[in-house]
Amino acid sequence: MAEIIMITGGINSGKSDFAEEITLKKSQYNSTNPIYVATSIPYDEEMKTKIRLHIEKRRGKGWHNIQAPLSLIEVVKSDYERINSEYATKKVVLVDCITMLVSNNIFIDKSQFEKGSLSFIDEKDIYSKIDDIRSKILSEIEKTLLEIKKTEDVYLFVTNEIGLGGISGNKMTRMFAQICGDVNKILASKSDEVYMVVSSIPMKIK
Repeated sequence: MAEIIMITGGINSGKSDFAEEITLKKSQYNSTNPIYVATSIPYDEEMKTKIRLHIEKRRGKGWHNIQAPLSLIEVVKSDYERINSEYATKKVVLVDCITMLVSNNIFIDKSQFEKGSLSFIDEKDIYSKIDDIRSKILSEIEKTLLEIKKTEDVYLFVTNEIGLGGISGNKMTRMFAQICGDVNKILASKSDEVYMVVSSIPMKIK
């Protein structure tokens, strides 16, 4: 039976550190190396630096890094080594983070990205297609979780509590927060455990 753990919290709350700690413990217990699935895209210098620091932090701990900025289905379906251990019986996978995955699916031009070019969709086009975009994102999350349930693997998902900062005066920000909230509800409902991290203090809420 698969195990799904959700870790949520505000920006820079310590949720990624907590998620990595659990992932390492789970991988050691299952005699396998942990898999880190990064959903971020290095679109500017700040993001490139953040990604580099994350990689350096995990160096030497046996992490296997995978980039999946738009979809997690192939990660779930693929048999990523099981990794480097003949004793491994399951994968232990950390996805960091769901919020960035949602953002990419709203704002990134997928057709150009598949050609190796990074460009963003015009806001007017997003407004006109937002219901379709929302449906596709929620469907993708549900399909991903359904595929995970078919495995014996452990998946940890880091996400953000976007709505904690109040209601934005910007329409696009409100729509983004609403979609992230809907995704988090689905993820929480399918998770075996849910943690909220505040100021580096994890609280188990499910």
